[in-house]
Amino acid sequence: MLEKAPVIGNFAVQSSLKLPSGSALHGTGTGTTDVGLLLISSHDLGDYALDINAGYTRRSGDGSQAPKDATVWSVSGGGPVYESLGWVAELFGFPRTTGPAGQDGTVAFLTGPTFVVEKWLVLDLGAIIPLAGPQPHAFYAGLTWNIGKL
Repeated sequence: MLEKAPVIGNFAVQSSLKLPSGSALHGTGTGTTDVGLLLISSHDLGDYALDINAGYTRRSGDGSQAPKDATVWSVSGGGPVYESLGWVAELFGFPRTTGPAGQDGTVAFLTGPTFVVEKWLVLDLGAIIPLAGPQPHAFYAGLTWNIGKL
């Protein structure tokens, strides 16, 4: 929506819609329709990047399978270390939710290396370390593929 705006930098709003394609009865979904908004504030700091995000999700249903309202926040940064090797770090949280399926809030730290294979393909892996709440320890591996501009 905005590029290089004062304070909020490059700013975007990402909307999402999840339809109830799984089954709560069979444990393959929540049976809810979810609508979400994610506010994204990105900042370029030379070769490094800083992102600050906040999101909200509203779900249908009675709250017994998944909380009717949920939020998320994150502050992340990353950049090059040496040639194609980079590093990222992120502090993120899921605040407490209420209702029958409500859960305690969590805060965790994510960190790990990235490797640029091509400008349009980046591999990453790392660890998630819980700081508060019932967030489990985790390892992740993935890739980001930029298929181009629309």
